[in-house]
Amino acid sequence: MGGRANQYFQRIYQSVTRQGLMRQMGYRLGRVDKGYCEVILPYSDRITNQAQGFHGGAIGTIGDIAAGYAGLTVAAPGMEVTTVEYKINCLSAHKGGSLVAVGKVAKTGKKLIVTTAEIYHIGEPYDPMGHFFGNHDDTHNSDDEAQDDIPLPKGQLCAILQQTLFPIPKTY
Repeated sequence: MGGRANQYFQRIYQSVTRQGLMRQMGYRLGRVDKGYCEVILPYSDRITNQAQGFHGGAIGTIGDIAAGYAGLTVAAPGMEVTTVEYKINCLSAHKGGSLVAVGKVAKTGKKLIVTTAEIYHIGEPYDPMGHFFGNHDDTHNSDDEAQDDIPLPKGQLCAILQQTLFPIPKTY
């Protein structure tokens, strides 16, 4: 354990623990590496629409968070990122199980970071590392595992998001 991946995970985890929205909605942090971040949202009645499926706002939020944190892994030290814009296409509706958003960096520029997220529906609770959701000690990748080598969650693709981020100075 340790090394680069641990550094990315720790940076994101420190930010995640400051987000009240993630706590209220029940989001969990999954695997993190340079340019890559997973966010997991288990189904609950706090995030449903009138048909008891995952609310579109929750789907957009999980994509925004995963893509944003993927972008934060490539931002300079002492910086945070803020979303300038995002566009999402919802492809299918789901009830139960979990949503898993896989955020990736598409392009890092001088002033902006462009990211994407694919949001998958998993028919059962999802834990990428075989641990309980609350155990964050080992929920990251090894030093030699590249972003392209990380297997995607096995589930149905339910939304695709593209996002533009702007780095800002960290104020906390």
